Amino acid sequence: MPLRAVMRSLAHRNFRLFVIGQGLSLIGTWLQQTALPWYVFERTQSGEWLGRVQFAGQFPAVFVTLFAGVITDRFNKRRLLYVTQSLALLQALLLAILTLSGRIAMWHILALNAGMGMITAFDLTSRQAFLQEMLEAKEDLGNAIALNSSLFNAARLVGPAIAGLVIAHFSEGWCFLINAGSFLAVLVALALMRLPHTPISVAHGNVWHGLREGLRYAARSFAVRSLLLLVGIVSLLAIPYNALIPAYVKHVLDKGATENGWLLSAAGCGALSGALFLASRRTVPLQLRWIVFAPVFAGVGLVGLSFVREVWTAIILIYLVSAAIVMLLTCCNTTLQTIVPDAFRGRVLSLYALVFLGFVPIGAWIGGRLVDWVGVAATLRAGGTTCLIGGAAFLVFIGRSLWLEIRERVLIQTSLPMTETVEEEPVI
Repeated sequence: MPLRAVMRSLAHRNFRLFVIGQGLSLIGTWLQQTALPWYVFERTQSGEWLGRVQFAGQFPAVFVTLFAGVITDRFNKRRLLYVTQSLALLQALLLAILTLSGRIAMWHILALNAGMGMITAFDLTSRQAFLQEMLEAKEDLGNAIALNSSLFNAARLVGPAIAGLVIAHFSEGWCFLINAGSFLAVLVALALMRLPHTPISVAHGNVWHGLREGLRYAARSFAVRSLLLLVGIVSLLAIPYNALIPAYVKHVLDKGATENGWLLSAAGCGALSGALFLASRRTVPLQLRWIVFAPVFAGVGLVGLSFVREVWTAIILIYLVSAAIVMLLTCCNTTLQTIVPDAFRGRVLSLYALVFLGFVPIGAWIGGRLVDWVGVAATLRAGGTTCLIGGAAFLVFIGRSLWLEIRERVLIQTSLPMTETVEEEPVI
C-alpha cells in the first residue's frame, strides 16, 4: 500500500500538530520509563521491588479510571489534556530534582509513581477520546488510532536507546529531567490546534449516575465484554514481561544497561511494526481477524524467550511478542471507538483503560514475586504458557461469534455521517 494511504490521517492539521508534540514528549516518557526500573534494580537488586514500582505506578489508577471516563464525556477534552500534561511535567521534574540531589528514597519513587498512575488514568482516557475530535472524516479514525500507536512505539524504539546512553554517560536523573522538558511540546501543540466545536453531552444526574450508565451499557454489549476480556488476558499475562527485562538482562543474559536498552528498543520496534501494519489496513473489518490470534502468538513468544540465552535471539522474540501485543490492543481500541456511540465513548474507553491499568500491575507484582522465588526464566515460561492457554480458549469458544458481531456493528457505524461542526479558533 502507498505510504500516503498509511499516513492519510496526517492530512488533518490538528492531528499533525498532535503527532509532532506527542512524538517529542513520548521520547522523554520512554527515557523515564527505561531509567526508572534500571535505577530501582541497581539500588535494590530485587525483582520484587521492580514489581512494586510498576504496581505503584498503575494500580492506584484503578480507583480513578472509571470516574475519568465520566469526566471525559462531560468536559472539554483539550482542557483536560492541558491539566494532565502539566501535572505529568511536575511529576517528572520533582523526580529529577530528588534523584540528582541524592535525596531520593524508595518511598519517594513509590509515591511519585502512584501519582503519575492517577494522572495517566485521566490522560489516557481523554487522549483516546480526543482523537476523533482532531479528525474531519470518521473513516480515518482507525488509521489515526493505529498511527497514534505507531507514534508511541516509535518513541519506544528511540527512547530506551537514548536512555541507555544517558545513563551510561551521566545518570538516571538526567533522563527524568529531559522527560520533564518534553511535555512542553504537547502543551504547545494543544494550544495551536483549531478544533471543531463538539457539543458536550448533557450531564443527567451526578457522576455516580453517569458511571452506572456506562457500566450498564458495557455489560449489555457482548462485543464490548469480549474485547475487554481479551485485553485483560494479555494485560495480566503478557504485557508485564516488560517489567522483568532488567532482571532478565542481568540474570539470564548476564549483560548490562546497553543491552537492556537494546531489548527495550526491540520491543518498541516490534510494536511499531505491528501498529504500522494495522495502519495499512484501510477499514476496521480488515483489522478484526488479528484480534483473536494475538494472545496465542504472544504466549508462544514468551515461552520461547524463557529458553534463550543469546542477546540477538532474545531481541527477535521480544520483537515478535511486542508486535502481537500491540496489534491486539490497537485492534481492540479501534473497534471500541468505532462501535460505541459518542455519548458513551469516554466511559467505555475508561473501562478499557481500567482493565489495562489494573491488570498490568497485578501481573507485574506477581511476576516480581515469582522472579525472586523461581527465577526469571521460569516466570516468563509460566506467564507465556498461561497466556497461550487463555488465548487458545478464547479463540475456540468466543472468537467466531465475536468477529461476526463486531463486523456487523462496524459496518453499520462507519456508514453514519459525522456531525456538522463549526471551527473554533486556536488558543494562541
